[in-house]
Amino acid sequence: MSKMKRIFYLLILISSVSFGQDPVAIAHRGGAGTAPENTLAAFNNAVAVNADYFELDVMITSDDSLVIMHDATVDRTTDGTGSIATMTYAQVRVLDAGSWFGTEFTGEKVPSLWESLLVAKNSSNDIGVVIEIKSSNAAIPAGVVAMVQKLGMESRVIVSSFSLAQITEVKTLDPSIAVQLFGTITESHIDQVVAINGEWVGSGGNMTQTVVDYAHAQGILYNAWTLNAASTMLPAIALGVDGITTDYPLVMLTLLDDTEPSDVVLLSASPTETKVMLEWEAAVDDESGIAGYDIYRDKTAGANTFLASVGAVTEYLDDTYMETQQNYYRIKARNVAGLSSINYSNEIAVITLNDLTPPVISFVTSRGGSTVVIGFSERIDKTTAETASNYSLNYDETVESVILAHDQESVILTTSPLDEQSYVLTVKNVLDRADTPNNIVTVSTLFLHYGIPESAVAFYNLDSLPFADPDYLVLDETENENTGLARNGAYTTEGILGNAIGFDGVDDYVQFATSSSFDINASAVTVSLWAKLPYKPTELPVRYAPLFDSETDNYVVYGDRGNNELRFKVVTSGGAERPGIHGDEIVTGEWILVTGVYDGTNAMVYLNGILKDSHPITGTVKTGQVATLGKTGTTYLTGSIDQVEVYSRALSQEEIMAMYTGVNQAPEFIPVGIDIQGIDAFSVYPNPNNGTFMLQLPESNRSDIQVQVFDASGKMQYDASIYEADFHTIDLPVKHPGIYMLRVKTGSEAIAKRIVIL
Repeated sequence: MSKMKRIFYLLILISSVSFGQDPVAIAHRGGAGTAPENTLAAFNNAVAVNADYFELDVMITSDDSLVIMHDATVDRTTDGTGSIATMTYAQVRVLDAGSWFGTEFTGEKVPSLWESLLVAKNSSNDIGVVIEIKSSNAAIPAGVVAMVQKLGMESRVIVSSFSLAQITEVKTLDPSIAVQLFGTITESHIDQVVAINGEWVGSGGNMTQTVVDYAHAQGILYNAWTLNAASTMLPAIALGVDGITTDYPLVMLTLLDDTEPSDVVLLSASPTETKVMLEWEAAVDDESGIAGYDIYRDKTAGANTFLASVGAVTEYLDDTYMETQQNYYRIKARNVAGLSSINYSNEIAVITLNDLTPPVISFVTSRGGSTVVIGFSERIDKTTAETASNYSLNYDETVESVILAHDQESVILTTSPLDEQSYVLTVKNVLDRADTPNNIVTVSTLFLHYGIPESAVAFYNLDSLPFADPDYLVLDETENENTGLARNGAYTTEGILGNAIGFDGVDDYVQFATSSSFDINASAVTVSLWAKLPYKPTELPVRYAPLFDSETDNYVVYGDRGNNELRFKVVTSGGAERPGIHGDEIVTGEWILVTGVYDGTNAMVYLNGILKDSHPITGTVKTGQVATLGKTGTTYLTGSIDQVEVYSRALSQEEIMAMYTGVNQAPEFIPVGIDIQGIDAFSVYPNPNNGTFMLQLPESNRSDIQVQVFDASGKMQYDASIYEADFHTIDLPVKHPGIYMLRVKTGSEAIAKRIVIL
């Protein structure tokens, strides 16, 4: 229903009873699925998603302050301990009520009832508040009523309790304030609410058509709690409930959205060679919001051939790969409920230009034992791209074979074993696919090589996959040889690095053999993978989305529709925990890095290198792991997976972030203008702590010189700007023995060398 219709419904809930409309969305504890429960952050989230009410729980401190907390103690949701009833307001206010939920909420306070009500009073959408009295303290009902009256919010509040006596007292003090009886509601409970001229009952059980109909026959509204998935909300809506309390109000609002978003206004379509930049005005949807846009392109007017889907953006670069071709474009908006604009946008025609630009290297990445992935700025010619002699490496390494990746813009080099931490790659004679092909300018670039650590249990780059075989081997690059078998046609597709493996959601998967190395009988494990998913968890057509899975669930990564999360589950001798990434943070149709870590004290899950959730747990990891990609039981994954890595230790946050930022490394081209006198730029200098580098710069480039030192994981250990011709390495703060990377930069030029500290 429309926003105005919702506001109207809110206004009539108290003055009269109205049935047969869509239920109101009540954000449970503010929306406990997306923010720390019972905090101002949660209440503001409820306002932001246009929930009709947010619900909160009221307790009272030893000095008679009304504060928001579900439990009798602060132990579960703060960094403190103790009973609310024995603590003063000042003692409660110094606690951190947010960091347990996520680091981004560190510093959230336990709010007072007064400031919580002010969030609603000052909101732009007239949101209401469901106040649940959680304590038996006799002072609370009168205190709640007085505060509501002082703020003039009698018509915007529902006071709830499991105690009939408490809501009766509220009605006695102020008959204009709506009340709600909580419990496993029966007809007798409904009669009790009728007897005190109450308005609501709320039930977490016994939700039958008979009871809901009886409530309506008596003029009582029925609230169902706590429903967190479409699969539980839809039956409640079908029963005719009047409110749904949920940790995920946006899920419910999406289900109720039956209004299309506004039509799109296409502003421009501008060609640059074979690329066309589209720009449009943002569409509007007041209910579930705009999820994205569908773009249509044809060679004739009236474009209706689907080209691409994008997120909630207002521009798109279409690489047509066509020279001097007229194309027509139109766009439709799509809301979170999946409804599209009624009409296409206006149409714009544009003619592409000739391709005159040679291809350039856009990234070079090397992860594993003998694989280098090179990305180009455009699609390239297959014959020249797969000519091994067009690529060379220093240190006498050889390029043994080359394949053009599925995206036709990157190549996968298989080389002799790579043991160094950095290499120089030279590329020549690679053509693009223009009508008159352009040849790449011969270029050399430095790249860092990430090898396979000893702690790796399994390492799958998924690049050397067949393009057509229904069943084939998926090779593990570690010495453990945890090779898998792809079944039923799991297919090769475009990856974040080279190629990836795709799953159709019907019956294809990868089965790994039982392996002692997968049985990590220790108090630490890490599993990391890149995924491109077509569905957010709540949109899944099945209950689960198995990514890296196992029938025994020892350590797995999977999507969970019911909880609207992408989860890492670990089972240990001490129990099981499932930290999750909320569905709102998952971008569909784009590559995301998901990493699950268990370090002996916490199970943690990271998205794109950032910690999203952490649950305490101890013990050793359960053994018996029989791992799969894309399958659990009879449920299969729809989506793509790339670069799967499993470790028998807990990777640090720095290492995980390096995984994320290290993909598609921007090339660092080797210039002519800098030299390290008397030393090969890529040789090993035996003991730099006793040496001096002579930095010889052309007169025109004598400017600040930036000197950086990185350790083996890519973490910067030293970063300084100097204006000296001599750099004394004895002054480096790095004292630990090992191999490091020294990089010297001036202006746009840079050079790097591997150094050893003894």
